[in-house]
Amino acid sequence: MEDETVCVYEEEYEYGSITCPLHLSSTFLLNDEKYKKMKEGKAREDFIYSRLSNPTVKALKKKFAILEKADDSLAFSSGMSAIATTLLTFLRPKDELITSIDLYGGTYRFIEDELKMLGIKVRYVDCTSLEEIRNAITERTKMIFFETITKSNA
Repeated sequence: MEDETVCVYEEEYEYGSITCPLHLSSTFLLNDEKYKKMKEGKAREDFIYSRLSNPTVKALKKKFAILEKADDSLAFSSGMSAIATTLLTFLRPKDELITSIDLYGGTYRFIEDELKMLGIKVRYVDCTSLEEIRNAITERTKMIFFETITKSNA
């Protein structure tokens, strides 16, 4: 199946809908069964609060997994939450991060205020210089993180 077809085709949506419905509710009914599962840490597939997940996000994640030929995917409410989650997942104290001298302001602040506080060393490089990137790599380098190149004088 072509990617374009995957993006618009779904075998079956709830209640026979032809397109994926948007679930705009922030909360969902929390009955006794869901509450018990939640307290036991087993409610990951149940919808409780939209910030955690909802049927629309579940459909989006399924589409991305199919398109990427993966078992699952993640969806975030913002780019900054995706960036922070990625960095915090893979970096530990004493690790080194190589990143661009030209970052989105929110990313730069997160690195300077949060990652450095956690003991993660940061090396800023010109991401257009392969030689500078190579020279920055050490045995403690755990991640090289670049964003889309921005217009730095904007």
